[in-house]
Amino acid sequence: KFSPVSKIVRDLQGLIKGDFNEMIVLVPSLFRIGTETARRRVGIRRTKDPSSGVGR
Repeated sequence: KFSPVSKIVRDLQGLIKGDFNEMIVLVPSLFRIGTETARRRVGIRRTKDPSSGVGR
């Protein structure tokens, strides 16, 4: 479970050392991936309990 996260961290560290502009481009895509996975988890939760995912 943690290997993709550590890979992302390693990529970010490499980008920080390398080119900062590339990181600025990469961050929104990471946020998009995070929101997609969060939405998927909320969707799974929502099928079990509709009231759990209403607030945020």
